[in-house]
Amino acid sequence: MEIVGEFLRIDADKGIGNYFRGHWQELFPEIKSRSAFVRRGLERLLTYGAMSSSYSNFWRES
Repeated sequence: MEIVGEFLRIDADKGIGNYFRGHWQELFPEIKSRSAFVRRGLERLLTYGAMSSSYSNFWRES
């Protein structure tokens, strides 16, 4: 979702959330509010960070 928002030049979470609620609500029914959208984004950010750290450590040790 963040990638699509960046592609469409929508930088703010509020704008991205509004876009997906307006155009893709049937694909993302759990995102009913801006706070839910931001919370999901934070969860993804933390997951990506943990994965990135894990992968970089793996490649350094190889």
